[in-house]
Amino acid sequence: MEPKPSRELLRRWLLAAACGAVLLFFFSPAWSLFRLWSRVPDLPASFAVRRGVSVLQQMADPGAPLADPLHAAIQWRLLFPLVGRILHLSPAMLFSLADVGCLLVLGFIVGLLRRIGLAWAECAFATLLLGAASWFFTSTGWLGYYDSWLALALLAVAFAERRRPRRCRSSNARSPSIPATPTRSSVGALRSC
Repeated sequence: MEPKPSRELLRRWLLAAACGAVLLFFFSPAWSLFRLWSRVPDLPASFAVRRGVSVLQQMADPGAPLADPLHAAIQWRLLFPLVGRILHLSPAMLFSLADVGCLLVLGFIVGLLRRIGLAWAECAFATLLLGAASWFFTSTGWLGYYDSWLALALLAVAFAERRRPRRCRSSNARSPSIPATPTRSSVGALRSC
């Protein structure tokens, strides 16, 4: 007997959260550094929080040039600073968007692996393996890095299920039959789809 879809979905998200907790345990960011920086923002920033300072500057004034020349490359990466500005997010909420992206990526991976028929243990090990990559480390360990959302977008483009069937462009090639040995007419019909 197969589990109900809602139970399956709940188990997938619980597995994703558990894998995220294991990954955070082994690749734990410098929580004390984040706390110190939040209490004393004028403290010279380390690399882990330096981009976060630039992202907060962007949130305050999206068009202004950044003071830190090391992070001048993010001058026009404004999606998350604008989301934070429009929704009036606190710095902690803005930076937690990267963690939300990590959880969504892990959930997508578990869902994809379950969809192809892997058992729960295999899903857990594969999710841990795929989660122990640079996108997870940078998104959780350095403030202002949203690599998890890029990973989610790439996974969605590559592996998301199609909702609509692909339709042929030609009206006379609605459902081409493919013979065992392709003929010129069958190849032409396939090219029109």
